[in-house]
This record gives sequence, C-alpha cells and structure tokens, in this order.
Amino acid sequence: MKPIIQLSQNKEYKNWVKELKKRYLTARLKASVEANRTLLEYYWSLGCDIADRQYANTYGSAFFATLSHDLRTEMPGEQGFSETNIRYMYRFYELYSQLFRNLLQGVEDSETKKLLQGVEVSTQKFPHNAEELLKEICSIPWFHQQRIIDKCKGDPQKAIFFVRKTIENNWGRNAAEFLKD
Repeated sequence: MKPIIQLSQNKEYKNWVKELKKRYLTARLKASVEANRTLLEYYWSLGCDIADRQYANTYGSAFFATLSHDLRTEMPGEQGFSETNIRYMYRFYELYSQLFRNLLQGVEDSETKKLLQGVEVSTQKFPHNAEELLKEICSIPWFHQQRIIDKCKGDPQKAIFFVRKTIENNWGRNAAEFLKD
C-alpha cells in the first residue's frame, strides 16, 4: 500500500494554492476598482445635479451644509456625505466637465447620458467618446481626485495629466501626497 502524501507538501498542490491566491487577489482588486469607479460616477452625477440646479450659487444659503445634513439623515451610517466631501463632488464635476465640451458623444446608454449631461471634450488626445473619458477619470481613488482637484485649481488639462500619470505609474496614496500644496 502506498503511503498517503500530505497535500501541503505536494509541490503541484502548493502551486495550485498559490495560483488560487493570485486569482482571488486579482478578482478582489478588480471588484474594488469597479466599486470605486461606480462611486466616483455617483459623485460626478451629484456634482452635475448641483451645477444644473445652481444650488451652489446661492450665497448665504448654507446649501452644502444643508445637503450634507439631509443626506446623512436619509442614509444614517453611510460615509462620504460631509459638507467638505460634497463640495469636492461639485468641484470634481466642475473641473472635468470642461474637458467634455467638444467631444462627440456616441453614447446610447441613457444612464451614461444622465451622467454626462451633454458635455463634450475639446482635444483629440482624449478617448473617442465621453463614456470612455468618464471611465478614465473615475478609475483612480477619490483621495487622489481630491488632491488633484486641490492642486490643479480649475485646470482640467493639468488634472487629466495627473489622472493619466496615476494610472500609468500605478501611484498609490503616498505617491499622491506630492499633489498636496
């Protein structure tokens, strides 16, 4: 009778476990990236709504504080709806929407059209349609976006440069710190 080989000592088995770990971590990273992109698209749409309704332009209305309070009341326990963060959402939309002015939109999806609200881009260096550009912009973490918003002071060309460098170089949170003033 053959002796039973302990699986944990079997090289083929060990390699398979390592492959399973690698596949799991890759799947988890993809899920995280997709969740981040979806959340940033929501932030984009909230910023767009604020701009469309021109609520931010009412001096002395305490609009951002009121919206923050109301959203936190409607969704107790949810994070990300501080007055400061909602201001960033508005600034996020205001900064990047400038890039969309002349880009032809070949977008059929009505949900994406709602996100993009008829804005278009003015340079050929960008993706061929607004949906691709929004996906690119929303593919880096919110922390990075906040640093870019602060650093770029309304310059969308500079902002998209930093977005692309973050993607290209896989800059993490520490690398994004250089964007702080």
